[in-house]
Amino acid sequence: MPKSRSRLYQHKSGFAFAPSYGLTAVLPLTLHWVALFAVPLYDALSMNKEIHDAMLLLPPDSYHMTLRGLTRDLLPSVEIQTLKALDDAYLRIFEGSRAQIHVKPEHPYAAGIALLVLEPHDALHNLLAAAQSATCTVADLEPAEQEYHLSIGYFITQDRAAQVRAQDIVLHTVKQILSAHRQSVGSSPLLELLPPRVCWYDSMKRFPLMFPEGVPAPPN
Repeated sequence: MPKSRSRLYQHKSGFAFAPSYGLTAVLPLTLHWVALFAVPLYDALSMNKEIHDAMLLLPPDSYHMTLRGLTRDLLPSVEIQTLKALDDAYLRIFEGSRAQIHVKPEHPYAAGIALLVLEPHDALHNLLAAAQSATCTVADLEPAEQEYHLSIGYFITQDRAAQVRAQDIVLHTVKQILSAHRQSVGSSPLLELLPPRVCWYDSMKRFPLMFPEGVPAPPN
């Protein structure tokens, strides 16, 4: 069995999880879907030799959909009050909308990492647009397009064929997990996310909340 890959991995281009400091706004998976989707996906992929040789897998509790990266726009001069105002704005926009924060895993997309493109549930589009608008207003930023995605891991191979093969394995495994869920509950699963929050990171494998006191209560 391969060892866990949620650690620093050294290869010719450096450490995949080397220190990389920044700010971002993300929608984390709910704990329910971390357990039901992210953990089984990670466990299955970590047992696959082709994945083991091609990718450094992200730990399941780091899976999220990025709303907007903030590092390039806001550092090094950002004020903590601005970040708190952003976080508060996101929570206000998404307040009471838990049932609407769903996305469907669509297909793999290569951009130097391995990820799934996510199709937001219809009711989520307006919320995301409002959150993007609030980011521009509160932080005085220009609009920026975002292809919504869920990162699974980072490639540690530059072999394009191996990358494509790894993405095929990821997508096939995702479909297997969701198919099993569909058979058990009788409906097509949509991944559930929490509202967007301002996070910091010191590597690309962990995204702690800047203002954890704003965490919404879990659903009944």
